[in-house]
Amino acid sequence: MLTLSHRIETMQRIAVYLIVLSNLIIGSCGPRPTISPTPDPATLEKQQFNDAERLFEAGSYDKALNAYTSFINLYPASEMADTALMKTGTILSALGRPDEAIEAYTRLLRRHPDSVYVPDARMAMMNLQLKTGQYQAVISGEQELLATVTNTPQRVIILESIGDAYLALQSPEDATYYYVQAHHESQKDESDPLLDKVRTAIQELSPGELQSVMNRLGDPASRNLLTALSEEFMYNRDTIGCLLPLSGPYELYGNKALRGIELALQEFGESDLSLYAKIVVKDTASDSETTRQAIRQLIDEHRVAAIIGPFIEAETAAMEAQEGKTPIITLTQKDGITDMGDFVFRNFFTPKMQVRALVSYAVDRLAMDRFAVLYPDERYGVTFMNLFWDEVIAHQATVTAVEAYPPGQTDFVDPIKKLVGLFYDVPGDLKAFEPMPKQEPWMTMPRQMGEQPDDEAEEIDEPQPIVDFDALFIPDSPKKAGLIVPQLAYHDVSDVLLLGTNLWNSRKMIDMSRPYIQRALVPEGFFAESTTPAVRRFVAEFNAIFEESPGFMEAIAFDSAMIILQAMSSGDNRTRYAIRDNLLATRDYPGVTGRTSFDASGDVLKELYLLKVDGDRFTEIDYTD
Repeated sequence: MLTLSHRIETMQRIAVYLIVLSNLIIGSCGPRPTISPTPDPATLEKQQFNDAERLFEAGSYDKALNAYTSFINLYPASEMADTALMKTGTILSALGRPDEAIEAYTRLLRRHPDSVYVPDARMAMMNLQLKTGQYQAVISGEQELLATVTNTPQRVIILESIGDAYLALQSPEDATYYYVQAHHESQKDESDPLLDKVRTAIQELSPGELQSVMNRLGDPASRNLLTALSEEFMYNRDTIGCLLPLSGPYELYGNKALRGIELALQEFGESDLSLYAKIVVKDTASDSETTRQAIRQLIDEHRVAAIIGPFIEAETAAMEAQEGKTPIITLTQKDGITDMGDFVFRNFFTPKMQVRALVSYAVDRLAMDRFAVLYPDERYGVTFMNLFWDEVIAHQATVTAVEAYPPGQTDFVDPIKKLVGLFYDVPGDLKAFEPMPKQEPWMTMPRQMGEQPDDEAEEIDEPQPIVDFDALFIPDSPKKAGLIVPQLAYHDVSDVLLLGTNLWNSRKMIDMSRPYIQRALVPEGFFAESTTPAVRRFVAEFNAIFEESPGFMEAIAFDSAMIILQAMSSGDNRTRYAIRDNLLATRDYPGVTGRTSFDASGDVLKELYLLKVDGDRFTEIDYTD
């Protein structure tokens, strides 16, 4: 009888036998299959990382991101995990997903604090935090970040970024400190763009805050640099500089402007007791070198807050003021004066303003759309003609006729005839195609000796003027325009609106041609007879002090001084930069020379007065309603 152990042994032998038999049967039916060895885990890890790298190098960032993410999840302890995290952050940043990129860099710093990528990850994360407004996060890790970086260019970038964060958080004192530190470590010269950031931050510092930064700076070179830069912004906040021609050929106008400025100081002092302002006046003598020396004295010695003038040698003054970073309001018509820099302003009325006022009123208020120009062939006339033509086109109207005349001419028959088509005969080749007139009996019957034709036969039709325009612009002086206007009437050029420049605002113009210039329009920068309260008060005060009526030069200087005083007393005025910004922010200042603003370049935007000839005087048109 078999025991249990014998039975089990017998069954195992039978099983082995069956397996062998089965393999023999299978082997006899076909080739034996190849059994692949199981891959080494280290090989799989390297292969998956390399796949991600290839996708990254090929620019397939979305696929590379998925591959790196999968690798990090499968092999978090891999020696290549820090590289995968760095590449993940780089891709996410490039794809515009800053928050996820910061998270990837944070994981790298937390899991792999000894990685060679730590400095780069910190800098990349800092840049993203700056871009996304996480300024406090940048600042909180400043010391730790600087401690891990020894590379000078990287340290400069870090210090500059920390300064950016402090400035964004309105902490200019700390921003100044880090900017100066960054410049010091960069060892660059005065062309270093970082110095512009230092200047920007200094503008926001009070004297006490500036001294605090000085105390924090350890090296003498940095303190000296900060002292030199801060001196650019130190100025006397109650002092205005004036550049005027008080001697030489323009002495009369210089003294007129000075009176306007003096009145502005008196009036402003009465209205704002918190600002006691004074002026330092320098005579330019209408000379370039004298002007240059005078403005340097105003900026470097007197340290004025801002400057008014000049109207002669304005380019020289503007160039020096820009170099000295001092706001200047020039009183000039010079083209492109404000292009000389962001500290240069202009408050004066220009030819362009004049033609704009005329055309705007004629087109928008009077519904006129056809214009003609009769102008002297000299610089003044050509300038106004071109500007007027451009303005008409800009208003989608038409210039139907343009004629010039020599500057010294006094007989204007020919240019007037040319203007209205009376000067030139009909060309011969065109006459050949004219239809023959109807033959009347008296035309064909021969006359008897001494016989006179009847009155009807003697009449010959004179050509009529072609007045195909609604308004005529004549940019010339009263002496010349006063001769032209009556001759226009003589040649039947009537029922047109006459337009002139500010030169027409003259008693001589009315005396010479009063019957012919009724309703004529004239732009003007200042009108002493205006009924506006500001002008009436200004004229009354000026008369009371100087015992004469003010003109345009007194008025424009008065307005310029008042605008500067307002910029010095309102809002932030700790630096000349701040005063410049206050001037740029001027909008619709209610001046006696019209509402005044400045555009982004510092050029004036002004509503001129528009006058109309009414009887024997000029009256103001309220065309702004």
